Amino acid sequence: MKYRREIDGLRALAVIPVILFHAGFSQFSGGYVGVDVFFVISGYLITSILINDLSKKDFSIARFYEKRAKRILPALFFVMLLCVPFAWLWMVPEQFKEFSQAFVAISFFVSNILFWKKEDYFSPAAEENPLLHTWSLGVEEQFYLFFPLFLFCFWRLGQRRVFYVLLGLTFLSLLLSEWGWRNVPSANFYLLPFRAWELGVGSLCAFLLYKREVQSSQFLSFTGLFLIIFSIFFFDKETPFPSLYALVPVIGSALIVLYCSKSTMIGQVLSTKVLVGIGLVSFSAYLWHQPLFAFARIRLLSEPSFGMMLILSFLSIVLAAFSWKFIEQPFRKGGRLLGSRNNIFILSGLTTALFVIFGLYGHFTGGVKERLVVPETITKDLHVRGFQDKCFDFSMEKIEGEGFFCEVGSNTEAPLVAIVGDSHSLSFLAPLAERFENRGESLLYSGISGCPPIINTYVLRNDSQRETCALRNQRVYTEIKERKIKTVYLIARWTTYSTGDVSGAYTYIGDEYEVEAKKEKSLKVFEENLKSTLAFLNELDIEVVLFHQPPVQEIDARSFYNWVSMFGEGEFSSYLKKKSVKSSEHYKRYLKAHDILENNAQLFQSVKTVNFNGFLCEHEDRCVIGTVNNSYYLDDDHLSNFGASVLIDTYSENIFNF
Repeated sequence: MKYRREIDGLRALAVIPVILFHAGFSQFSGGYVGVDVFFVISGYLITSILINDLSKKDFSIARFYEKRAKRILPALFFVMLLCVPFAWLWMVPEQFKEFSQAFVAISFFVSNILFWKKEDYFSPAAEENPLLHTWSLGVEEQFYLFFPLFLFCFWRLGQRRVFYVLLGLTFLSLLLSEWGWRNVPSANFYLLPFRAWELGVGSLCAFLLYKREVQSSQFLSFTGLFLIIFSIFFFDKETPFPSLYALVPVIGSALIVLYCSKSTMIGQVLSTKVLVGIGLVSFSAYLWHQPLFAFARIRLLSEPSFGMMLILSFLSIVLAAFSWKFIEQPFRKGGRLLGSRNNIFILSGLTTALFVIFGLYGHFTGGVKERLVVPETITKDLHVRGFQDKCFDFSMEKIEGEGFFCEVGSNTEAPLVAIVGDSHSLSFLAPLAERFENRGESLLYSGISGCPPIINTYVLRNDSQRETCALRNQRVYTEIKERKIKTVYLIARWTTYSTGDVSGAYTYIGDEYEVEAKKEKSLKVFEENLKSTLAFLNELDIEVVLFHQPPVQEIDARSFYNWVSMFGEGEFSSYLKKKSVKSSEHYKRYLKAHDILENNAQLFQSVKTVNFNGFLCEHEDRCVIGTVNNSYYLDDDHLSNFGASVLIDTYSENIFNF
């Protein structure tokens, strides 16, 4: 296959936005589409190689996998290996356990499946996962596993018929993706069936160009570049993705592959030495950037500065050049370094086995807890929340049974108390259940991640209409009425649905099908529906205890206590002197949400509020994260069971006096 410099330039155009997006530069809000550009390029290059071999009747599946192993595994294994000492030193047990699980998944090229089950790609926690980016390698390797066999089996039908079969499968995958973002958004993002069409578009380009010269077009190549750049700067975390929106960067990439050559202006730009150089090392740059960013965030206990992230972005390119020259190239060329094909497979197998053993060790030891001198009480606070498996729904996809309620505590009498909320409510469930059980009472609980406990509310995640939240609230409040519940606790991260999160992960709420709700309208809907909820309960003569959320910390509690364990208790007071939660944007948003809740609560005599600021934020300039021996927080915004228990005891008069 003839080498095309502009394709390497396109690789650079793919990897740079991905790096800058993960670095947190808001200007590159759609930088994640660089992965989709990579998928198109991979589909094109791999299919070009396969078509050429099949046409010459020189196809060898063993040779194909040998080349893939030499291309991918050395750099991937090298970066994974160098991540180990930093993970060992800086990760808390739960993080290290997940890091170890990733080693096993990556070794079998199923990390996309692991992260589908465990990780929200756009969540703040994902930024501290040094191997999250390998999900895309999982997608590609699964494609490489099945696609050569598909071509081999169907090639006898003729190249034209194979093209149309591939076109049909690509179209079906696109339709599946469009369905997926509405119904199974996490699977849609991570799994091959929903992503295959992007690789398929690249494959179709390979068929169209086979034994043909690129039909140079200034207009179409410029249009392709425009579409990619448009998606980089105008897409964001709220854009449904992948979906029909993904056609913008994918078609843009295809136009460059099909119509861009060295005779076009865009081809000349993409063929410049700088872009081609970055394109050549783009695979290694992609491998390096996420570990650098993740470990920096873990080590610094907070978001690194703009300057720091810029330096790390540049460093990822420098390290990529190093690994390309001394790792990728020597192994790809093979020769005496690797020897025969059998040696390559044996070496790959042995290295994979070692990584799997390491990963299993980290998993079954719970993250090798003995690495860190963290008090057992801290470890428990950071990683244990009672009733999580039994009663809580993280996905809004698992609700079953009548009434949407989980009953806990003593069953001697019918429950008279109900807790309704989102993930913040889970922190309070265990300590509240314990206290009610001591009184010989039980309570009902309904908690769904990201679902505010207010009626007539539809949550819009990634512009996806999530009717389950509205259905939960409708069923729960109906059952509250039917069961003659006397007291309802409403517990949620209220800023997420009212004033918005400063992370940019704003959760819109709206009426039934208003998918395009804006923040201002969402706030109005929130206030109206909150008032309606309180009025509904007031009419039923139900006491309402409205919990204000705890202020968001500037640091994840797990990272903070990991830091303390590594560098001593002196860091506890040192950090508190440096950080001022009360001057943060988080705290300003919190105060606005606080006022909204208070203003609406004052309209009804049956509603009282519980504000934890007096305890958590008693200092003039900061809010406490915990003590040396116990953490009040689970991460940066959720309370631990311990923290919730302390607050329940501190504010027991307000919480139980009904």
